[in-house]
Amino acid sequence: VPSGTTYLGELEALGADAPHPLAEYSARFGEPGLRSIVARSYLHLAGRAASVFVPHLERRSPEQVCASNPGGCGELTDPGQFRVDVHGRHVPGLCTGISLPLEALGAELGPEFPLSSMLSREGISALYRLAVEQYGFAPEPGGYVSKCHLCQQVRRHLLSQGQYAQELGPRGFYDELE
Repeated sequence: VPSGTTYLGELEALGADAPHPLAEYSARFGEPGLRSIVARSYLHLAGRAASVFVPHLERRSPEQVCASNPGGCGELTDPGQFRVDVHGRHVPGLCTGISLPLEALGAELGPEFPLSSMLSREGISALYRLAVEQYGFAPEPGGYVSKCHLCQQVRRHLLSQGQYAQELGPRGFYDELE
């Protein structure tokens, strides 16, 4: 199993002259090696990273995820970490798939942004309850690795139901998720 915080050993073992598929890395270093990538890096388990690494990580039920993440998601209004997408919209924190007008950056989110406002104030528990009770969200049998993983799947479901399209985007992000 790889150790330390760098990938020098893996690069030397695999060869740094070409890219290597994850399957090759897994064959060489096994499941513990794959799990160590997440533990040793700043990998955020959402978007494609979730699709790639979630099968190799411990999952918890939505109720466990919600219980371990009480309160609101401060990432949504934190001006210290954000991106501006190609459409000139604000993408808060690491919340890929949420897209707000640039004017919302650092501001308190009001009723014009019902989904983001709820997440900011009440967090993943409120979003999960809303999706289950009003929009028929059915959790994945295997569970979720983080609040962001659960949030992403709930938002994907809501968008598929035609809900909150003014806040969830770009649509292509959700279409590309496995």
